[in-house]
Amino acid sequence: MKRRLRVIMVVPAVFAAFFFLAGLSSSAFSEDNPTKWRQLPDMRFGINIPSTHPAPLVADDWQCRDPRPVSDVHFWGSYLGWEVERPNPTLPAPGVEGFWIRIYEDVPAFAPDVPYSHPGLLLYEQEVRVFTEQYMVSISHPDGLFEHKFYYSLDLPEPFVQNEGTIYWLSVAAIMREETQYPWGW
Repeated sequence: MKRRLRVIMVVPAVFAAFFFLAGLSSSAFSEDNPTKWRQLPDMRFGINIPSTHPAPLVADDWQCRDPRPVSDVHFWGSYLGWEVERPNPTLPAPGVEGFWIRIYEDVPAFAPDVPYSHPGLLLYEQEVRVFTEQYMVSISHPDGLFEHKFYYSLDLPEPFVQNEGTIYWLSVAAIMREETQYPWGW
C-alpha cells in the first residue's frame, strides 16, 4: 500500500490549532495518511504576509524526518484588506485561481555574510489549479479590524522526493484574478 505524506505549513498568525483540528475530520491525520510536518500558527503575535504570483513570495522551512515523498500540502491564508470591518465575512471570498508551490534548498544560517537561513536553489515547482478553500474563522486585531482565515488543501501533481535530515523551504504563492483588490497572504 502506498502511503501519502502531507506537509502542513503555516507562517505566523494564521489561526489557532484548535480551529484547525475542529475544522478537519479525524481521518485527515490517520496512520494511513500521516502528516509530514506540522507547524502551528501564532495567533497572538503573528502576521499575514502577501504571497502572490509572480511576487512577493513567502517561504517557510521544514526538516525532512521521513524520506517518503510529499504528495499534498495544507495551509492557511486570508485576503488582505477584505471585509476588515465585519466580524463575519460575506461569502464567497474574493477568490484565488490557483497556487504556485515551490520547494527550495536551504541556505543555512552563518553562511558567508548571511546571519540567517533562507531559501536557495529552486528544487521543485508546480502550478496547482485544483484545491479546496474553506472559511474557518475571523480574528479580531487590536485595532478593531478583522482578518478572515481560510484553510486550503491541495494534491501535488507530482510528489516531491526528499532526503531524510535535509532542510527545505516551501513557498505558496496565490494566482489571483486580475480584477481583485485584495491580495492573498499567508
